[in-house]
Amino acid sequence: MKIIITESQYGLIKENKNKKFLTNLMGMDFTDKIQQITSSYDVPMVFDDVIGPDGIRRYLNFWGPMYLFELDGMQYLYQDRGEYEFFMDEHGYDYVDGEIPEQLGIDIIGLNFSDIVDLYFNEEEPLNENVDDKKIKVMEKYVDSILSDYDWYEGIDKVSVEKYRLSGNHKRSIPLYVFYVTTNDYKKSYHEYKEEFYDTSIYDEIDDMFNSLFPYDKPGPPSAVWVVRWVML
Repeated sequence: MKIIITESQYGLIKENKNKKFLTNLMGMDFTDKIQQITSSYDVPMVFDDVIGPDGIRRYLNFWGPMYLFELDGMQYLYQDRGEYEFFMDEHGYDYVDGEIPEQLGIDIIGLNFSDIVDLYFNEEEPLNENVDDKKIKVMEKYVDSILSDYDWYEGIDKVSVEKYRLSGNHKRSIPLYVFYVTTNDYKKSYHEYKEEFYDTSIYDEIDDMFNSLFPYDKPGPPSAVWVVRWVML
């Protein structure tokens, strides 16, 4: 399913250039603020009157781990239930229709709260292939949301990783993430796609998001790079 971004939503994305995209989009930083719940003993007592330990145990046994976070001074329990995302606040009200992602503003770029959990929970663990894979999944959703505004776009065929050799004083390899973008317009040449992609704000928006997920200290070398390659239907 494609996420179509309206003009006002696109303006919001554009407004957040040169910032840590997700933190600024949501208005808060979830670093060290998401706690995994694997036992009823992990749940604050404020929830005892609205769900209780027995209810927590049933939820955990049926759907797996839950997560605790705070938003606007209110504590919430979150659980990914596959077909939908479940939230419950400390007063016992539940939210299952996307209200929380909408409040955070992540719905406009096609993200679920599970993506936020993947990015921010256990963030201090050493970077590894699994963490990078989660970041690229978020990146893939973001690229899809940006390009879905264009008639010639048909989706992302795949994302692959290659080695990119740094030059100069930094003679080492870093990951190169290749996004294979499928197009449907035979009348456009490769050069026309390239011109539209790089000479408009598309490249800048995607690059800002990528750098927020793979940050590095400038003017030092990047930790990873990305590129788009075109695939015709």
